[in-house]
Amino acid sequence: MNLPHPRKPLRAAAVCVVVGLVIEALTLFGTHPMAFISFLVFGGFLTGAGVLLYLTSLVSGWLGDAGGG
Repeated sequence: MNLPHPRKPLRAAAVCVVVGLVIEALTLFGTHPMAFISFLVFGGFLTGAGVLLYLTSLVSGWLGDAGGG
């Protein structure tokens, strides 16, 4: 399926955030120290990357619309 420009990064950002939150939810119940490392490193990284990708796609879409008109 060919999606327009703004939807591809938004979908990727949503997938990153959801996968990060699932990892955080699964490791939240762990008692081993490695669960905390996974929570912080993998879950936090994916959630943060999704948020940054979302914000970047909003700004790039906004700049592209403002400059092209």
